[in-house]
Amino acid sequence: AAPLPEPICPFRGLAPFDAAHAGFFFGRERVVAELAARVVGSTLLAVVGPSGSGKSSAVRAGLLPGLADGVLPGSERWPQALLRPGPHPLAELARLLMPGGIDRPTADASPDPVEVGLEGLGSDQRLVLAVDQFEEVFTACADEGERSAFMAALVRAANDSDGRVVVVLAVRADFYGRVAEHPDLSTLVSANQVLVGPMRREELRRAIELPARRAGLRVEPRLVAALIGDVAGRPGGLPLLSTALFELWHRRSGRTLGYDAYAESG
Repeated sequence: AAPLPEPICPFRGLAPFDAAHAGFFFGRERVVAELAARVVGSTLLAVVGPSGSGKSSAVRAGLLPGLADGVLPGSERWPQALLRPGPHPLAELARLLMPGGIDRPTADASPDPVEVGLEGLGSDQRLVLAVDQFEEVFTACADEGERSAFMAALVRAANDSDGRVVVVLAVRADFYGRVAEHPDLSTLVSANQVLVGPMRREELRRAIELPARRAGLRVEPRLVAALIGDVAGRPGGLPLLSTALFELWHRRSGRTLGYDAYAESG
């Protein structure tokens, strides 16, 4: 008989899940469903949570692929643009939405990248503009003028008179106060937000067992119980769980992730 193919690793360690790994993304179904519901009739949605809460994965591997699959009527036809602000958020926005982008980002960059991105949009379409790690606007962008101009562009997009744009911001909870320093944006954020909290025990179980099952792996029940017991209720526990699962995949015995490897690893 032909040997079984080498199993792929369904766990991401400290890296977020994104659209390419959506098939292995489990445990956050409740949050993702709430995000999709909040998009209905909304032009801006803030996804807020502490570092390591999994908000980036919920957006990248949950909400965006769900919209692309038509979880909302017609959403499979909505174009999507995903960016991280980095040191030059205006340039990142232009790179995504304008042919050729802009060489030097300025506070009065013209034309408006979002307006360019809306050109050719059908009457039944919306542009989904997702900004992951929005806190980089404060931590990576040193130019206050560019920072303010980027936020103003997001506000204009969310205030489009025809509702053609839905802006999704994933932002670390400890930067929530910094958002409040920008009144127009903070008004939109406070009106529609989802707080991503710790995963429940059953959600943790799904996040452990179902990706493994989809990859053709088995997780010993004793290991599942130990992982849940060590992580449930712990602040920052999700990155620890993800890291442990990634390490256990490398220490697997055949197609089984076992408790002994976990105990030996410390």
